[in-house]
Order: sequence, then structure tokens, then C-alpha cells
Amino acid sequence: MIDLLSLNRRVAVEAPGAPLTSIGLSIIRAYNYVAKRVCLHVQELPSVTLTPGDPKIAFTPPSGFSLGAIVSADINGNCLGGVTGRPQCPDGTFGKTYTAPQDIASYCGVPTHLHVVDGLYLVSPCPDSATPYVLTARGQLFVSGSPSQVMLPDAVFSEVEDAVFHRAVSELLAIQDENWSDTRRSAYHARLASFELSNTRANANREYLPGALRASGGSWV
Repeated sequence: MIDLLSLNRRVAVEAPGAPLTSIGLSIIRAYNYVAKRVCLHVQELPSVTLTPGDPKIAFTPPSGFSLGAIVSADINGNCLGGVTGRPQCPDGTFGKTYTAPQDIASYCGVPTHLHVVDGLYLVSPCPDSATPYVLTARGQLFVSGSPSQVMLPDAVFSEVEDAVFHRAVSELLAIQDENWSDTRRSAYHARLASFELSNTRANANREYLPGALRASGGSWV
């Protein structure tokens, strides 16, 4: 594991005088910019045991990260299909939670699909009580907030390092009326960032899994 913010010193050389806080935030913004365009940091999430009658799923990303997309998911070893439309319950409602045993028996079943609607993840049909259902998933992660440390797998860091570096430097140099401001060099690093992002995307596409569900957008990647 490598700390993303280890790029601080490298970026600081290109923007002398820039505060360390500003450098760190520019690196995090640059990383999220790259991550949103390249499906790289994919990690298995903690498993979720479904509650009979409740279709809603609450995934828990690691501390310091937010969940950008679900890349794959299965329940009890059976792969779930991904759907972006609204799951409609047999009684015509959407996202309803059943609590009465007779309703669970009548309207619920074995979940086969994972939906994303309005920022929520739901399964359909609603889980019945015939057996415990354990959902496991792999999700794409983004950095959340402004942590003091962002540990990335070595392979992820090596793929994004140059693209993140150049974009962070470009952003800092573009700030107006600072001692380190330099619009000409900002444009230069922006071109390099674009070039490195294209390389990163090309490398990632060799292993990319299409069909990820995004809670933020509710659309297929």
C-alpha cells in the first residue's frame, strides 16, 4: 500500500510556496477526477446480510473513501443482474419494506437483481425468509473528504501517479495572484495530465468490467 499524499513533495517542487493543505486537496481532487474516468480502485466491500422483506442495501466503504459504483455483486454465490430501473413490488409499490410474515411470504422471494435508484441500492425481489441471504460486492472507490492519509494498492498508485501529479500541479499553478501562479506552465501540465489519463484509461480497459452501477448517476458506465 502506498499513500497517495506521498505525492506532496513532488507537487510542491512544481508549485514552490503553495501551502501543504492546498497541495493535498489538489492531489485528492486530481485523483477523484482520474478515478471517475477510469475504473481502477475496485475493492471487495464488507458483506451484507439481507433483512427479510427489506430491499434496501447499505454498503460500507473503507474509512476515508466513498462508493462510486458497484462493479459486481452476488448473493449466496449467485451473480446478481444489474438494473437501473425502479424495482416494482408485486403489489405495485416501489422500495417497500414488508414486515408482516404473511406479506413476506406472499410478496418476497429470492433476490436476483441489484438496482440503483435516486442514490439508493435495492434488490428485487425483496428477500424472503426462506434462507439467510448474504450479499457480497466489489465497488469502485473515491477519496472522501480531506484525510491526512490515503492508502492505495501499489498497482493503483502506479497507474494513476503521473496523471494525478500533472493534474494537481496544473490546478495549483492556475490559481490567480499567488506567488506560485504560472498559467503557461499550468497549461503545459494540463496537456501532460490529459496524455497520462489516456494512457491510464487504455491500461485499465484491458481489465475493465462494464455494467457498473453508480449510486450517484443511476446509469450504466
